[in-house]
Amino acid sequence: MNQTDATAQDIIQTTPDLRDAVVFDMDGTLAHFDADELGHLVHGVEKQWDAFFDAMDHAKPIENIERLLRILHASGHAILICSGRPAGWQHRSEAWLRAHDIPFDGMYLRPMDAD
Repeated sequence: MNQTDATAQDIIQTTPDLRDAVVFDMDGTLAHFDADELGHLVHGVEKQWDAFFDAMDHAKPIENIERLLRILHASGHAILICSGRPAGWQHRSEAWLRAHDIPFDGMYLRPMDAD
């Protein structure tokens, strides 16, 4: 059987090193998002991403979510970050996670210009 003919279950059964994974969003989940202060930058037709991400660089982690993420990571779960942030902001998103020493195994962002 080749990879294109395999079902997801076939792949899981033949890949013993797969870990359970947990998916987290960034803004408003891991990073505190103050909608009253920043919502106008991203909730309208025209997005002001530069100003939004400049502000989110200084956001604090949401403590309960950060604690849950750390517990799951310590128990062996893969931590995946999936966000509506544009792919061009990946370096800043990763920098925020590293600045707060938040472990992650992968990051998936939306394609550029897919606003």
